[in-house]
Amino acid sequence: MKVLANTNGISQEDWRKIRNESGVGGSEVSIIMGRSPWKSVLDLYKEKIGEKELEEVDNDYVFWGKAIEPLLRKRFTVLTGKPVRQKHAIMYNPDDMPFMIADFDGIVTEPDGSKAILEIKTATQFKREEWMNGIPEYYVDQCMAYLAVSGYRKCYVICLIGGNEVVIREVYRDEERIAEIREKVSEFWHCVQKRIEPSVDGSSATTSWLADAYKDSNGQTVELPEELLPVFDEYDSIVEEMDKLSLKKEEICNKFRNYLKNNEVGVVAGRKIKWKTVKSSRLNSKKLKEDNPQLYENYLCESQYRRLQIA
Repeated sequence: MKVLANTNGISQEDWRKIRNESGVGGSEVSIIMGRSPWKSVLDLYKEKIGEKELEEVDNDYVFWGKAIEPLLRKRFTVLTGKPVRQKHAIMYNPDDMPFMIADFDGIVTEPDGSKAILEIKTATQFKREEWMNGIPEYYVDQCMAYLAVSGYRKCYVICLIGGNEVVIREVYRDEERIAEIREKVSEFWHCVQKRIEPSVDGSSATTSWLADAYKDSNGQTVELPEELLPVFDEYDSIVEEMDKLSLKKEEICNKFRNYLKNNEVGVVAGRKIKWKTVKSSRLNSKKLKEDNPQLYENYLCESQYRRLQIA
């Protein structure tokens, strides 16, 4: 592991420029793996080749996330007794994917003298349950990328939840997952170097990106290549399997309903079923349109989207 660039005192803009031009940062790995809820691999590709300006993320979440890092480093030491130092550098491994780079929040010294990584995160109270169950998968990708670059065996993640609760989680090196990341990141960086648009994935971020990029239909019909025919077959198989699973799921739910009957809650060995009466009120837009068409028109909001249909 070697130093690519010293980050002590550099601006956030310069830091982001170095990362964008030098390779793939740890926080970008989940995008490439299709697990990021925030950004599509197509968006990242456009940034890397310079077709899209780097997004300037400047909000209270980012500001306080950065401002509180020194306090959380100290808190980690208080809670674990393990010292942490800041690296102040973008690192890379010249012998293993030199285009994968890492900027650690901290380096932990274990009691036996070995080193580990510290990653610092903040989360709102709405994300608490996710952190109580472990670590969000998109952060695990980042940890694994850093373990690949560093060669270390463990990454600690300290997260401040809701501004007043701290949890510490451990991520251990997983060679199988690192190999998957190594393959995907290598493919992506090859696309960047050769200016070949990467394949789309099934993430919601990519769905949103495509819907925004091609939001207006031109009404034309285009002849598709025959190489798409196996993709149609794959789609048909998935739909058929999903229909079967949906039917099976509903059968199981009906068993639960039949056991509960008029009871609202059923419990067994720590498991719970709720079948609660939910009342809702909604506007009868059809009646409103009939009784007062002008008022209906005044409050009518038009929306537009493209519906994908496969036949």
